[in-house]
Amino acid sequence: MSTLPPVVVPKFRFRRGALEPQGIWIDDGDVLLFRSTCDPDLVIAPLTHEARVRIMSPTLKVEDYRLSELRQPAGPTEVSTSLPLTPGFLIGASAAPAEQEGAAIPGFHHSGIYYAVLAIGKGAPRPFYLHTLLAAGYVTAFSTLGWPGGQDEVLGGGPGFTRAFSIADPAAGVDVPATTPARGQWKLQALSFVLTTSAVAGNRDVHFRIDNDAGGVLFSGGCNVLQVAGQAVRYCVGHLGFTGAMNADARAISIPGDLLLLSPATIQTNTNGLLAGDQFSQIRGQVRQWSN
Repeated sequence: MSTLPPVVVPKFRFRRGALEPQGIWIDDGDVLLFRSTCDPDLVIAPLTHEARVRIMSPTLKVEDYRLSELRQPAGPTEVSTSLPLTPGFLIGASAAPAEQEGAAIPGFHHSGIYYAVLAIGKGAPRPFYLHTLLAAGYVTAFSTLGWPGGQDEVLGGGPGFTRAFSIADPAAGVDVPATTPARGQWKLQALSFVLTTSAVAGNRDVHFRIDNDAGGVLFSGGCNVLQVAGQAVRYCVGHLGFTGAMNADARAISIPGDLLLLSPATIQTNTNGLLAGDQFSQIRGQVRQWSN
């Protein structure tokens, strides 16, 4: 197996009393890699992020570099850009939303959406291998990514992004259809819907179901209370710790509290005894999701 050539850090002669710069030595041919991942469905307006680095040259001259990345609605999920660097000591690097007159440009800066990696690689114009990871993690309007002191957060980690969703009312006599509420990785925090039963006699037994991304059933459970004719009952699905009637007009269905799902996992209802005149409506939910 071939080996890579060694990197030799040159010796410098500094004036008396000066300290040698502390940092990573950038060799000839090194490039800055700025790679990001985000959910294009959450990009509601064009937004620019910037990677910035500061290098002290062998002549003790400070040089600043800037690499910009523009995200557009419905754009690609992953973007990778690189920038050739000159030899010297890397003394600082950061990734943050671009600024305009000192204020961050507004956009989709919420936790769990925009994941960035800052690294140093060898080769130009694109790195053919990476030799130094500077930082990796989620960038928001209030938390930048930087080195030194930068975190190394795994993609899909951190607090994630909370988003609301809704499902269109199905036709009468039809269950809530199988729906994927978010892309990437996600957890269902809460779901609420109303079932209004017709005047036709009969018992309706509502069950809530979660299927994984391969179509297998992960969870299926009901509230252990039957709904009779001529009722409008709201069902609340969440990490409740109990199942059953909360009052005359509301029922609870508890689901596992730490079930991390991967798109295209789905949620839906399966109702035993559902009749042609019965109607599901007001289907609203909330998920916590992570781009991946």
